[in-house]
Amino acid sequence: MLPIIDLGFVQVPTFFLVISFLMGLSFYLSIYRAKRLNLDKNFTLDLSLVLMIFAILGARLGHVFFENWQYYAANPVKVFYFWEGGFVFYGGFILSFAAGLGFLYVSGEFAHLRVYMRLFVPILSVVYALGRIGCFLEGCCYGKTCNLPWAVQGRHPTQIYSSLWELGILIVLLTYESRNSERLQKQPERLFFIWLLLHSIGRACIEFMRDDFRGYAPLVSLSTWVSLILFFASCIYFYRKRVLTNPLFRS
Repeated sequence: MLPIIDLGFVQVPTFFLVISFLMGLSFYLSIYRAKRLNLDKNFTLDLSLVLMIFAILGARLGHVFFENWQYYAANPVKVFYFWEGGFVFYGGFILSFAAGLGFLYVSGEFAHLRVYMRLFVPILSVVYALGRIGCFLEGCCYGKTCNLPWAVQGRHPTQIYSSLWELGILIVLLTYESRNSERLQKQPERLFFIWLLLHSIGRACIEFMRDDFRGYAPLVSLSTWVSLILFFASCIYFYRKRVLTNPLFRS
């Protein structure tokens, strides 16, 4: 654990440093992939900025309202202390996705939605994998107690589990993209739903090993419920594509 990097003249919160690095990396990767997919670089940058702003806002609001509302209600100014951590990934993902839809619609680029879903999903996977390293250094999102050889301070290193799982997903995404370029020309959003399926499975499983407060929800954590919804949404997508493309199902 390394929540603070002490440079002598200043102390830098590690999580804040990781987030700052990921923001710069996201812009770079957005431009790189926009070139590869023959998309407008300037518009991609604008869209990236919108997604980033609303991802941070949604992740923060998710933490404030669903994980620690009583604390922030008593200390409202603390809502703006982003550098202290306190983010919910799914909150950021949902609000960012909604904002992206709105921006594409207002900009008259909604017809390219599926291509942008393909563009951003590997970047999202990179950000999530590296972001969980920030969680590990911060000491949040910790796991239940265990006696395993790789336990960290007697607990499951669930942050590392998440990073490794997401790294595996990233490899799958990039491999699939490189080997199925023709199919992705017709169904560019397919890459996004592959991520949605694999991420929701991994997230739901790892949630059962976490021991920090997971929000107010019956039976299982709020993130587990969201993962289940996203899992079924991806299953519906692949089922519908199979029905629409396979003549055996249409007859």
